[in-house]
Amino acid sequence: MKNMERLKERIKTEFPNTELMIDNIQRMYIIRIDDGVTIIDLIIASKNWHLQILRDAIKIDSSIFKVRINIAKPEGLIVMKLKAGSPQDIIDAKNLYELEIIDKEKLFLLAKSAGVDKKFKKLITNKKSNV
Repeated sequence: MKNMERLKERIKTEFPNTELMIDNIQRMYIIRIDDGVTIIDLIIASKNWHLQILRDAIKIDSSIFKVRINIAKPEGLIVMKLKAGSPQDIIDAKNLYELEIIDKEKLFLLAKSAGVDKKFKKLITNKKSNV
């Protein structure tokens, strides 16, 4: 927790509207950066399925943070949305699932690893019935 507070304070020097959130349901730390135009959530990996998302992520060098940032691919975003489970998260997951670039096999395995495979099956069943 101390390390997360230090990281938040370091980021806060550049972005004053930075906050540290602890998601006790998913057991993860989220540092939210808000510059008034864009909101960025930095998710600190603490579970194996988080690490799976990181390994598969798109890597970019950030001039803002002067570090390499991992951007979750749609499969990882869907799983995180299903894990969060709010009505808006479910809508977002449905919309992401409709992208043609989704690797459905990878998504199913990741959903199973994160313990949201039942939510995922419900999502795709509801999608098929809406067609």
